[in-house]
Amino acid sequence: MKHPQLTLALISLTMGLAAARLQADSQVFQIGLFDGQNGDFEQESDAYNTPGYYTEPGDYSATQGNYGFGEDYPGPGAEILQDGPNGTVDPGDPGSAHNWSLSPNGFPRALAPGRPVLDVFFQLSATEAASGALLLETDLFGLGANSFHDLIFYINNVPFHRQLNVRGTTPLKLTIPRNQPGVLFNTGANVLSVRRSGGGLVDAAGPNNPWIQFDALRLTAEVAAPQELIWQIGSPDNGTAEFEQESGAFNNPQYYLAAGDYSTVRGQAGLGGSHAGPDAEIWQDAGGDSAASLEGFPRALVPGRPAVDIYFQLTAQQAQQNHLSFRTILFALGANGSHDVRAYLNGTPIAVGLGITGPLQVETLIPRRGVLAAGMGPEFLTGKNVLSLVRTGGGPVDPLGVDNPWIQFDFLSLATAAAPQTGQRVEAYQTVFSVGNYDSAAGEFEQESGAFNNPSFYADAGDYSLREGKAGFGVNWAGPEPEIWQDGPSGTWADSNDGFPRALIKQDWGRPIIDVFFQADAGALDGPYLFTTKLFGLGPDSSHDLEFYINGIPFYTQAAVNKETYVTALLPAGSVEAGGNVISQVRTGGLNTDTAWIQFDQVELITRSTTTAPLPAFSITELTRSGAGAVTLTWESEDGARYDLKASSALESGWATIAPDIAGTAGTTTYTDSAVPANTTRRFYKVARTR
Repeated sequence: MKHPQLTLALISLTMGLAAARLQADSQVFQIGLFDGQNGDFEQESDAYNTPGYYTEPGDYSATQGNYGFGEDYPGPGAEILQDGPNGTVDPGDPGSAHNWSLSPNGFPRALAPGRPVLDVFFQLSATEAASGALLLETDLFGLGANSFHDLIFYINNVPFHRQLNVRGTTPLKLTIPRNQPGVLFNTGANVLSVRRSGGGLVDAAGPNNPWIQFDALRLTAEVAAPQELIWQIGSPDNGTAEFEQESGAFNNPQYYLAAGDYSTVRGQAGLGGSHAGPDAEIWQDAGGDSAASLEGFPRALVPGRPAVDIYFQLTAQQAQQNHLSFRTILFALGANGSHDVRAYLNGTPIAVGLGITGPLQVETLIPRRGVLAAGMGPEFLTGKNVLSLVRTGGGPVDPLGVDNPWIQFDFLSLATAAAPQTGQRVEAYQTVFSVGNYDSAAGEFEQESGAFNNPSFYADAGDYSLREGKAGFGVNWAGPEPEIWQDGPSGTWADSNDGFPRALIKQDWGRPIIDVFFQADAGALDGPYLFTTKLFGLGPDSSHDLEFYINGIPFYTQAAVNKETYVTALLPAGSVEAGGNVISQVRTGGLNTDTAWIQFDQVELITRSTTTAPLPAFSITELTRSGAGAVTLTWESEDGARYDLKASSALESGWATIAPDIAGTAGTTTYTDSAVPANTTRRFYKVARTR
């Protein structure tokens, strides 16, 4: 039988169970050995080798890598890895251990500022070029002490992956899907490139050793893409030149990847529009003339343009997937800036980042609603969908420094995804309530007057008559939908007392409190719960003392607020109860001028559920015994996993670990127990996966 963490078997003294594995993948090249050493490579110096390496003969003179064009390489085989065998002494230099200076051939062992690029030229057959994807495997290791590194990977000079902030040994398995924008797999000559695009010192006072080395590189073709790229905006190239400036004069906060009428689809900046297509909206107005139209993808999130909504289509098959994968890199922050950033899919958060002060690589596995927990996660809709990114807060890291509150995108992509990998942490979110849009405007709310609305707002139907907020007890609110934000789109505020007040105002004007009543599911009580709002549009010369409560328990206090303010707060553990709850927002004091108001841009409460993917099932596939001596076991395994081998003479007891922490390999792992006691006729084995 199969078990996710262990498998056991009784040895057979007469025969073993044979297992065969079919291998359809085609190895294009492997350079070096995956052995944690770089002795098979050559030093990374222009005096010893070139940044171009040739894995097999071919004319690469028309093939452009990231460093430059290749050459017509005659072969007959691959270029040598190193001039001379390891340890060979150059007769002209008795103290040398390597013949590196004999020729410009050889594979550079590292990337460094003086040699930041490596081009690997290779051939693909027609069958390999038709692959759904290529798979690149490498181990980055042997970093210079005190250094960290940013890398960009290219196929035929098109960037397909950017790896940030490498600080230690980092194994990489990079899938290159053939439908990534600009990517071509050529029958014949191709080039894989790696560039060290940046990095620095962990400690400015420490030694400067800015190199990062390769253990080996392997490229495999004829592999099935483990994911389908649904869309990609921009390139992972450490730049924003393909995007448009983040100004309302140059583009909209809505971006369209597929034709369709999205006017009924609400993103975080508001409703969408209609995009005729047939192609995706342009990334930037041609020639860099940003003002030519309102099309284009904004390159950044800023307070005046805090949200971008990406409208796209899913096929029925894509919408039935259990998981999608969203990737982006947030980088090029304004000096001295700090940022809270959130991503949403169809109105439900999928990723939350708080206090971002440097480049951030985001790779989020998105479980479809209900896959992780009931009610948690977004819906995947056949047809029209919207993915939103929002700067929900932040500010100057140093209040006395320069305030440049922008955070930019390197690229963005969405793909289908397989189930989570072993031990992978997966998060799903639920929007408990959300009022307003991230648009730096209060037009969707109602005027803060007792003639137009109440100080109580109902986000969910429920009986709140026994739940007391700061303005008083709630009512039994029938619903079934949330209370409206405003009476009619025309601003006819006096139609009813429904609606969400747009501001908190001073006490003698009578509306210093807003109570938001909501429901919480018993299954989501573990939380955590994150409350956010943006307060802006203050009356001139006004200041405000604010206190926020959950069921009467304070969770946020701020005095003398006199400018745009972001509130991001985790609610106290146990403060949210199953059933009805109330969050109260109160202006307790401040300057009581005639302009003593402070308005809301958006008010939101979300919760999160987290799980770790279980260890996959596996089995012992073969047991063989050599005469009366050693027993050899083979079991299904994964590269990078760890296993303990246990043995016993009885199934019920007496288990002892005979081989701890065995490193797993891709496919199967084999181990020989050479210490089988003499005359043993019955012996049980158990393999347990530890990570």
